[in-house]
Amino acid sequence: MTNLIDSHLKSQVLAKICTHSQEGIFILDADWCFVWVNESLSMILGYTEDELLRSPLAMVTHDPNSHQPYSLIHRLQNNLQIEDYFFSEFSCHTRYDVYIDANITVWRVDVENEFYYAGAIRDVRGSMATKRTLEKVLNFNQTTGLPNRTFFMSQLADHLLETYQELVIVRFNIDRFRAYLNALDEAVIDDLLNQLANRIGRLALGNLKIFSHYGVDDFAMLFECKHADMARDALEQIMQQFEMAFGAGEEQVYLHISMGVSVYPKDGEQMDVLVRNAEKAMNFAKHSEGQDVVWYDTSLGMETLPSLKLEAQIRRALENGEFVAYYQPKYELQTGQLAGFETLVRWHHPTRGLLTPFQFIHTIIESRLSFELFEQMLNQATTQILAWLDMNHSVNVCINTDASEFRHPSFLSSLQSALDKAHTHPNFDASKMIIEMTESSLMIKDDTSVDAVNALKNMGLSVALDDFGTGYASLSYLHYYPFDYVKIDKSFIDDIVHDQKHCDIVEAIVTMTHRLGMKVIAEGIETEAQANLVRKLGCEYAQGYYYGKPMSAREATDLLKKNSLK
Repeated sequence: MTNLIDSHLKSQVLAKICTHSQEGIFILDADWCFVWVNESLSMILGYTEDELLRSPLAMVTHDPNSHQPYSLIHRLQNNLQIEDYFFSEFSCHTRYDVYIDANITVWRVDVENEFYYAGAIRDVRGSMATKRTLEKVLNFNQTTGLPNRTFFMSQLADHLLETYQELVIVRFNIDRFRAYLNALDEAVIDDLLNQLANRIGRLALGNLKIFSHYGVDDFAMLFECKHADMARDALEQIMQQFEMAFGAGEEQVYLHISMGVSVYPKDGEQMDVLVRNAEKAMNFAKHSEGQDVVWYDTSLGMETLPSLKLEAQIRRALENGEFVAYYQPKYELQTGQLAGFETLVRWHHPTRGLLTPFQFIHTIIESRLSFELFEQMLNQATTQILAWLDMNHSVNVCINTDASEFRHPSFLSSLQSALDKAHTHPNFDASKMIIEMTESSLMIKDDTSVDAVNALKNMGLSVALDDFGTGYASLSYLHYYPFDYVKIDKSFIDDIVHDQKHCDIVEAIVTMTHRLGMKVIAEGIETEAQANLVRKLGCEYAQGYYYGKPMSAREATDLLKKNSLK
């Protein structure tokens, strides 16, 4: 097609466009020096036109992040020997020694057998900042600043394609995190997560390729090493960080994590398989006792139902009344008499038989069904108390509650309904119904927790602090809350006969609680020697397999009858 304007007019128009363009347009001679620049380029670079003319392009294309000062010029020159066009993003060096994000485009032009180079520099600071912000939002956790799940999976995919070594995929999760969410402000939770990330970040772990904030309370790591066992020391260092308290506002708490590990290529060669196997190992660690770190094995999870199927069965079990109360006896140490029972849950599964909490309690918590289960145990225990009163058996009965149940909006009203039912019996004594709350229920000594405990006391109920000494509470809690009983955790009882330190700790707890007018229950008693020692240390009550395992309501009734005949 014939041009509609002649070449002279076209040259004038194009010159006008180049002169007034917002892009910084320039012409270079064969030596890569400026021979013409427009006003926009002067404004972008901060130099006057006279200062730019006869100056080399390298003056403004120096890349501060490159080990080769003129790497962009070298790439440009090499590219234009092959093609007529070059484009690149680069850090543009201005007169004020400031680097700005920019694009550069250069064309090679042959004019009467002489080479020139025409080009344009565009200031893209706004778009680059937006791009970086978007990348940060998409690839990094906004609380901790750590790479997120998307970025972790991308990096894992790259390493699987390139590695000639073994890859160690680690998943770890903060245990009982829902209790923290219920107890702490959002700002305190964010601070806890940042403390965790910073502690691990300061370890400078060898062979670590990426540390990711995988989800709200989930984290992931990728190690690349010659042998997978080389990562074991790093995992041990991580676990040691959780032996120290974390600041939670004005208080201190102890976080506990469960960690699962899978290895490429032993445990799989595909990305999703490796991550899933690490998660299976993590969940096994969360359910098991005494295993904080679990390395994946094909046998893991064979004894438990898949979680989704299990959740569906639990919901049906709640509807069908398959969860039943079992009762573990508690004895008075000085007299040896049966003092009462702790209510524990069992599941009469229609095909698998009697299941213990180890096999289902985690799924109940994760599925947010714990309050429904608490209500069923409360109602069964109340009914059983009334049945025993009809037989002239008046004993203490403990009912457990955790943080999610304790802070549920219907918690107090459900207890009041149970008490209204129990008070229909003339011999019912509310103080013999003991509400046991875990330390995690009271991680933070706030007014809400204190008001709730006081409300229980005002109902006439007794209150016990369960599992004391497991890390959340301290002796100061005993002064802050009006407990009637303190249960010393089994971990202090296990070695009490042979470990003087544990013996001293138990003695200190007993002394303090007695001064505050509280009584002490030692749980986990398995031998006569343990029973004798805790009695000498001043504990009033004890329970454990030495005295009896959890039993059905019928068996508990038979035990009551036998003891009443003594």
